[in-house]
Amino acid sequence: MWERAFVSTVFEDGRASIAILLRLVRGAVPGRDGAVATRYLEDRSDGLPLSAGGVEYEGEGVAWDGERIFSCVCDSSWSVGLGSGERQEAEWFGPDCSLRRCPSGDNPDTPVDETDCSGVMARGGRGTGSAGNICHHDCSGRGTCNHVNGTCDCFADFYGVACELNRLR
Repeated sequence: MWERAFVSTVFEDGRASIAILLRLVRGAVPGRDGAVATRYLEDRSDGLPLSAGGVEYEGEGVAWDGERIFSCVCDSSWSVGLGSGERQEAEWFGPDCSLRRCPSGDNPDTPVDETDCSGVMARGGRGTGSAGNICHHDCSGRGTCNHVNGTCDCFADFYGVACELNRLR
Protein backbone atom coordinates (compact mmCIF):
# COMPACT_ATOMS: atom_id res chain seq x y z
CA MET A 1 0.00 0.00 0.00
CA TRP A 2 1.25 3.47 -0.85
CA GLU A 3 0.64 6.77 0.87
CA ARG A 4 0.52 9.88 -1.28
CA ALA A 5 2.04 13.17 -0.22
CA PHE A 6 1.78 16.38 -2.22
CA VAL A 7 4.92 18.49 -2.18
CA SER A 8 5.31 21.91 -3.73
CA THR A 9 8.68 23.46 -4.44
CA VAL A 10 9.67 26.94 -5.59
CA PHE A 11 13.15 27.13 -7.08
CA GLU A 12 15.56 30.10 -6.94
CA ASP A 13 14.89 30.92 -10.59
CA GLY A 14 11.14 31.14 -9.95
CA ARG A 15 10.12 27.76 -11.33
CA ALA A 16 7.51 26.00 -9.27
CA SER A 17 6.46 22.40 -9.16
CA ILE A 18 4.00 20.20 -7.40
CA ALA A 19 4.91 16.55 -7.13
CA ILE A 20 3.05 13.55 -5.86
CA LEU A 21 5.43 11.48 -3.82
CA LEU A 22 4.68 7.88 -3.02
CA ARG A 23 5.86 6.29 0.16
CA LEU A 24 5.48 2.70 1.22
CA VAL A 25 3.35 2.36 4.33
CA ARG A 26 2.55 -0.46 6.71
CA GLY A 27 0.40 -3.12 5.03
CA ALA A 28 2.45 -3.25 1.83
CA VAL A 29 2.39 -6.56 -0.02
CA PRO A 30 5.91 -8.00 -0.21
CA GLY A 31 6.89 -8.91 -3.76
CA ARG A 32 4.26 -6.63 -5.31
CA ASP A 33 5.12 -3.18 -4.02
CA GLY A 34 8.36 -1.81 -5.42
CA ALA A 35 9.26 1.83 -5.81
CA VAL A 36 11.73 2.98 -8.43
CA ALA A 37 12.95 6.55 -8.98
CA THR A 38 11.64 7.83 -12.31
CA ARG A 39 15.24 8.33 -13.44
CA TYR A 40 15.77 4.56 -13.46
CA LEU A 41 12.46 3.49 -15.03
CA GLU A 42 13.88 3.90 -18.53
CA ASP A 43 16.58 1.34 -17.73
CA ARG A 44 14.05 -1.33 -16.78
CA SER A 45 12.47 -3.48 -19.45
CA ASP A 46 9.40 -3.90 -17.22
CA GLY A 47 9.03 -0.25 -16.15
CA LEU A 48 5.86 1.28 -17.56
CA PRO A 49 5.46 2.89 -19.95
CA LEU A 50 7.50 0.32 -21.84
CA SER A 51 10.32 1.71 -23.92
CA ALA A 52 12.49 0.27 -26.65
CA GLY A 53 15.28 2.70 -25.79
CA GLY A 54 16.39 5.06 -23.07
CA VAL A 55 15.41 8.70 -22.90
CA GLU A 56 18.31 11.09 -23.26
CA TYR A 57 18.19 14.46 -21.55
CA GLU A 58 20.08 17.47 -22.81
CA GLY A 59 22.18 19.60 -20.50
CA GLU A 60 22.56 18.11 -17.05
CA GLY A 61 21.73 14.61 -18.28
CA VAL A 62 19.04 13.95 -15.66
CA ALA A 63 15.63 15.55 -15.22
CA TRP A 64 15.34 17.63 -12.04
CA ASP A 65 12.78 15.22 -10.59
CA GLY A 66 14.58 12.05 -11.62
CA GLU A 67 15.44 11.10 -8.06
CA ARG A 68 12.59 12.89 -6.30
CA ILE A 69 9.54 11.13 -7.72
CA PHE A 70 9.04 7.40 -7.49
CA SER A 71 6.78 5.07 -9.40
CA CYS A 72 5.59 1.57 -8.74
CA VAL A 73 6.96 -1.28 -10.78
CA CYS A 74 4.35 -3.95 -10.21
CA ASP A 75 5.28 -7.62 -10.14
CA SER A 76 4.03 -10.17 -12.62
CA SER A 77 4.10 -13.94 -12.95
CA TRP A 78 4.89 -13.45 -16.66
CA SER A 79 7.70 -11.53 -18.36
CA VAL A 80 6.86 -7.90 -19.14
CA GLY A 81 8.43 -6.03 -22.04
CA LEU A 82 8.47 -5.56 -25.78
CA GLY A 83 10.41 -8.70 -26.72
CA SER A 84 9.27 -12.05 -28.04
CA GLY A 85 7.33 -14.02 -25.42
CA GLU A 86 6.91 -10.95 -23.20
CA ARG A 87 3.59 -9.23 -22.49
CA GLN A 88 3.07 -5.49 -22.73
CA GLU A 89 1.09 -5.43 -19.46
CA ALA A 90 2.12 -6.57 -15.97
CA GLU A 91 -0.10 -8.96 -14.00
CA TRP A 92 -0.46 -6.50 -11.10
CA PHE A 93 -1.20 -2.85 -11.88
CA GLY A 94 -2.64 0.38 -10.54
CA PRO A 95 -1.06 3.22 -8.58
CA ASP A 96 -0.41 0.89 -5.64
CA CYS A 97 -0.08 -2.41 -7.56
CA SER A 98 -3.23 -3.74 -5.86
CA LEU A 99 -5.22 -4.59 -9.02
CA ARG A 100 -4.78 -7.87 -10.87
CA ARG A 101 -5.34 -8.68 -14.52
CA CYS A 102 -7.56 -11.61 -15.40
CA PRO A 103 -6.53 -14.62 -17.50
CA SER A 104 -5.91 -13.65 -21.12
CA GLY A 105 -6.80 -15.23 -24.42
CA ASP A 106 -7.67 -14.63 -28.05
CA ASN A 107 -11.32 -14.28 -29.02
CA PRO A 108 -11.71 -16.82 -31.86
CA ASP A 109 -14.93 -15.11 -33.00
CA THR A 110 -12.94 -12.17 -34.40
CA PRO A 111 -10.74 -12.19 -37.53
CA VAL A 112 -7.64 -10.92 -35.66
CA ASP A 113 -5.54 -12.40 -32.87
CA GLU A 114 -5.95 -9.92 -30.03
CA THR A 115 -2.99 -11.45 -28.22
CA ASP A 116 -0.52 -10.67 -31.04
CA CYS A 117 1.37 -7.47 -30.16
CA SER A 118 3.95 -7.76 -32.95
CA GLY A 119 4.36 -4.20 -34.25
CA VAL A 120 1.76 -2.84 -31.78
CA MET A 121 2.64 0.43 -30.03
CA ALA A 122 2.94 -0.02 -26.26
CA ARG A 123 0.85 2.13 -23.95
CA GLY A 124 2.69 5.41 -23.53
CA GLY A 125 3.90 5.33 -27.13
CA ARG A 126 7.58 4.68 -26.49
CA GLY A 127 8.09 1.38 -28.30
CA THR A 128 6.48 -1.38 -30.35
CA GLY A 129 6.29 -5.09 -29.74
CA SER A 130 8.81 -7.34 -31.49
CA ALA A 131 7.69 -10.44 -33.39
CA GLY A 132 6.14 -12.79 -30.83
CA ASN A 133 5.26 -10.01 -28.34
CA ILE A 134 1.99 -10.68 -26.48
CA CYS A 135 -0.95 -8.36 -25.85
CA HIS A 136 -2.92 -9.07 -22.69
CA HIS A 137 -6.63 -9.51 -23.49
CA ASP A 138 -8.62 -9.94 -20.25
CA CYS A 139 -11.20 -12.73 -20.35
CA SER A 140 -10.64 -13.19 -24.11
CA GLY A 141 -12.99 -10.24 -24.65
CA ARG A 142 -15.87 -12.54 -23.66
CA GLY A 143 -16.37 -11.43 -20.09
CA THR A 144 -15.77 -8.79 -17.46
CA CYS A 145 -12.63 -8.82 -15.35
CA ASN A 146 -12.84 -8.41 -11.59
CA HIS A 147 -9.53 -6.64 -11.03
CA VAL A 148 -9.80 -7.03 -7.26
CA ASN A 149 -9.31 -10.81 -7.41
CA GLY A 150 -8.24 -11.32 -11.05
CA THR A 151 -11.15 -13.54 -12.09
CA CYS A 152 -13.43 -13.39 -15.12
CA ASP A 153 -17.21 -13.08 -15.05
CA CYS A 154 -18.02 -14.63 -18.43
CA PHE A 155 -20.80 -13.39 -20.68
CA ALA A 156 -23.74 -15.72 -21.40
CA ASP A 157 -22.76 -18.90 -23.28
CA PHE A 158 -19.03 -18.51 -22.52
CA TYR A 159 -17.04 -20.26 -19.80
CA GLY A 160 -13.51 -21.21 -18.74
CA VAL A 161 -10.94 -19.34 -16.66
CA ALA A 162 -10.42 -16.88 -19.55
CA CYS A 163 -13.97 -17.26 -20.99
CA GLU A 164 -12.25 -19.04 -23.88
CA LEU A 165 -14.90 -21.73 -24.31
CA ASN A 166 -18.32 -21.41 -25.97
CA ARG A 167 -21.28 -23.54 -24.81
CA LEU A 168 -22.89 -23.25 -28.26
CA ARG A 169 -20.06 -25.07 -30.08
